[in-house]
Amino acid sequence: MLELLSRLFNVRPHEWPRLLFLYGMGIVFLIGLTWGETIADALFLSRLGVENLPVLFVLEAVITIIALAIFSAFADRIRDDVLLIAILLLGALSVLLSRILAGIGQESLAFPMLYLASRVIRDVFNVQFWTYVNGFYDTRSAKRIIPVIATAARIAGAIAGLSMPIITSLFSQAVDVSFAWISTLILMAIMVWSMPRLLRDQAPSPASRASQKQGSGIGAYLNNIREGYGFVAKSPFLRWMAASTLLLIVLTTLITFQGSAIFVAELKDERVIADYLGTLTGITNLVMLPIQLFLLGRLVQRLGLGTANLIYPLSLLGICGSLILFPRALFSAAAQHFARTTYRTAFRNTLDNLMYNAVPLRVKGRARAFIGGLVMPIGTIIGGGLLLLRPLLPQIPWLLPTLIGAFALAYAFSAFVLRRQYARALVSMLAQEDYSFLLSSASDLAVTDNTTLDLLRSKLQERSETEHKIFMAQLILEIGGKRAVPILAEIAKDEPALRASIADLLSAADLGGAAVRHLLNALLSDPDGEVRRAAASGLMQYAYQDRKRINQIAARLLSDPDARVRLEAVPILLQADERLSRSALAALEPLLNAAEPSLRVSALQALGKAHDARYIAQVLPHLAEPNDEVRLAAALSLEALCASGKLPDHLARALREHLDSLLSDPIERVRRAALTLLAYAKVRQAEQVLIRFLADPSAEIRAAAVEALVRLGKPALKALTPLLERATPTVRLEATAALIRITKERATERLRAAVQENLLAIHANLARLALLQPCATYRSLNLLCSLLRERNAERLDAIFYLLSALHDPRSVQIIRQSLDHPQARVRANALEALESLLSPQLVKLIAPLYA
Repeated sequence: MLELLSRLFNVRPHEWPRLLFLYGMGIVFLIGLTWGETIADALFLSRLGVENLPVLFVLEAVITIIALAIFSAFADRIRDDVLLIAILLLGALSVLLSRILAGIGQESLAFPMLYLASRVIRDVFNVQFWTYVNGFYDTRSAKRIIPVIATAARIAGAIAGLSMPIITSLFSQAVDVSFAWISTLILMAIMVWSMPRLLRDQAPSPASRASQKQGSGIGAYLNNIREGYGFVAKSPFLRWMAASTLLLIVLTTLITFQGSAIFVAELKDERVIADYLGTLTGITNLVMLPIQLFLLGRLVQRLGLGTANLIYPLSLLGICGSLILFPRALFSAAAQHFARTTYRTAFRNTLDNLMYNAVPLRVKGRARAFIGGLVMPIGTIIGGGLLLLRPLLPQIPWLLPTLIGAFALAYAFSAFVLRRQYARALVSMLAQEDYSFLLSSASDLAVTDNTTLDLLRSKLQERSETEHKIFMAQLILEIGGKRAVPILAEIAKDEPALRASIADLLSAADLGGAAVRHLLNALLSDPDGEVRRAAASGLMQYAYQDRKRINQIAARLLSDPDARVRLEAVPILLQADERLSRSALAALEPLLNAAEPSLRVSALQALGKAHDARYIAQVLPHLAEPNDEVRLAAALSLEALCASGKLPDHLARALREHLDSLLSDPIERVRRAALTLLAYAKVRQAEQVLIRFLADPSAEIRAAAVEALVRLGKPALKALTPLLERATPTVRLEATAALIRITKERATERLRAAVQENLLAIHANLARLALLQPCATYRSLNLLCSLLRERNAERLDAIFYLLSALHDPRSVQIIRQSLDHPQARVRANALEALESLLSPQLVKLIAPLYA
C-alpha cells in the first residue's frame, strides 16, 4: 500500500512521516484560518460597509509592516520552529482580544481588528511556514513534496468551507466562530513543538546563527530590512520577484473591493455572506484538490517551474476581464474570490515558494521577509490609495476597470520576465555556493594609525633580500593605501628590480593622486630600462582619461634608448593622429627588421595592440618567417587587426596568398589563427575548407573551425546540414554545434534532439554494463566495460559541449561542476538549473548519471 501511495504521490517511502506531520499542520491551521477570514469578512461588510474597505486596506498594510518588522528582526536568527510557534500563539491572542472587544459592545473596534488579525496572521504565517518547510528539502525534493503539502489547503478549504453553515449554526452569534479559530492555532503550535520529538530529529535552523551578530528591537529590524533590500537590489531575479509581488498585491486589492461591493449588493446579511463564501470556498477547493494533488507536481516537472509559473498570471488576466465586462454579476465576484483565495494558494503560492529555491539558503528568510514585510504592504497601500481616489473622481466611472486591466497586464508581463530570470538565478547561486554572502559581514581591513605602518617599515628593513622587500612593499601598499606612497618612494632608491616592482605595484593598485604621479615621473628618468618601462605603463594607465596627456608621455618615450620602453609607447601612438602614428611606425621599423627574434616578436605584438586594419601590411611579410615564435606573433597580430574592421580588397588578396601555408603550419596556434582569418580573407567556398578541420584531432582546432563557420553565418548551412547524416561522430558533433549557433530559430530543437540521442546511447551502454558486470573478472570483458564507460564519458562531454554552443559557456561549466558536488542539495540545484536549459524530460535522463 505504501509503495502504491509513494508512486501515486511521487513521494519516497522514508519521506512519509515528516510529510504527514507537515500536512496535518497545514490542514489544522487552514481550517481555522478559513473560518476566521470568512466570518471576519462577513461581519465587517455587513456591519461597517464596503465603503470603509479602502481605509482598512491601508491600515492592514501598516499593521502588517509592524508585525513583519518584528518577525524580520528574528528571521534567520532563531530556530524556525520556535519562531513559528510564537507566531501561532500571538495570533491566537489577537483573535481572543477581538472577541472580548465585541463582547463589551465595541463592534467598531472589534470587527476591523478581527479582519486585520486574519490578514496579518495569514501573511506572517505564509512567510515563515514555507521557510520552515523548505528547510527540510533540497530543490529537487521540494519540487515533489511542496505541491503535495500545498494540497492541505484544498482539503482544509473544502472541510472549512462546506462546514461553515454548520459552524455558524452552532453559535448564537456569528462572532463566536472566533473561538473555533483560536483552538486551531493552539493545536498547530502543539504539533510544531512535538514533531522533532516524535520523529527524533532536529528542526531546521537557518544558516546564519544568532551568535554571528546579535541584535534586538528596531536596530535588528532596520538591519534586516537593509540586508534584505541589499540582497534584493543586487539580484535581478529578486528584483523581479519583488516587482511581480507588488503588482499582484495592488491588483488583488482592487478586485477584492470590486468583488466585495457585489457581495454586499446581492447578499446583504452577514450569515448569508458567510455561508455563501464558505460554500464557494469548499466547492472550489474540492475541484482544485485532484488537480493540485495529481497534476500540479507533474505539470511542474514536465513544463519546468518557469513555464508553470505563468499559469496563474494568465488565468488571473482572464478573470479580471470578467470583472471588467460584467461588473455587477455575482459570478464575477465569485471568480475573483476564487482567484485570490483557492486558486492563488493552489498555484501562485505553491510555485512562488519553489521559485525561492533559486535564492541562497542563508539569505532566503530575509529576502522573503523584505518582500513579504515591505513590498506586499506597500502594494496594499497603493491599492487602497487608488481606491480612496474614487470618491474624489465620480465623473470617471471607468477608472477602476481601467486600473484592474492595466495591473493585470503588467503582472502577466512580469511573470514572463521571471521565467527567464529564474534560470539565471539558479546558475548564479551555484556559482556562489552561498560563500560570497559570508563576506558581507566581514569588516574591511583598515589602518587607523601610523603604528602599524611603522612596524611594517621596520620589518622591511630587517632583511636585504629583494624578494622579501617586494613582498613587504606589496603588503604596505595594500594596508596603507596612499599613506604607503612615501614609504615606497623611500625604498625606491634601492636596486632596479625593487624599483621596477614598486612601479608595477603602483600601476596595479590604481590609487591615483599627485604623490603617485610624482613618484612614477621620477622613475621615468631611471637609468634602468625595465624601471622606465614599468613607470611608463603606470603613468599612461593613470592618464587613461586624458588622451592628450597619454600621447605626450608616449611621444617622450619614443626617444628612449631601451627598445622595451619604446614598445610600451608604440601601440598608443599608432592609434593617435597621422603625425604621431608615422613617428611610431618609424620607431617600430628597425625592431620589425631586428636580427633578434624576441624584438621582432615584441614589435609584432605592439602592432596587434593597435587594433587598426591599416597596419596589416606591416605584419604580412612576417607570416613567412622561419622562426616559429615570430610567425606565431604575426598570426596573432593579424587576428587582432582583422577583427578591428573590414579588410580592403587588396589586403584580403595579400592575406589569401599566405593562408595555405598557415593552415598546414606545424604550430597549432598558427593553424587556429589561420582558420579565424579565413572568414576575413574573403576566400571562396571557405566553408568547405573549414569543414575539413572539423575532423582535426585537436579539440582547439575543431573549436576554431566551428567559430569561423559561425562567423560565415547562413552561407555555411548548405555545407553543414548533410554532415548530420553521414559524417563521423566527431564531425557530426561539431557540425551540430555550428548549426545550433547559426540557426537560432531552430537551435533549441537541434540541441534537444542531439542531447536525447546521446542520452539514449548512454543509458543503452549502462544497460550493457549492468549485464556485463558479473563477467567483468574476464580480462576481455573488463576491457569492453572500460570502453563503454569511456564512450559514455565522451557522450556526456558532447552534451555539455552542445549546451555551451547555445547557452553561456560559463554557466554551463558551473552547472556541470555542481553536478559533481558531494552535497545532494547542490546537485539538486544544478539539475534544476539544467532543467531551464533543456526540457524536464531530458533532465530526468541526466539525473541518474549523477546520483
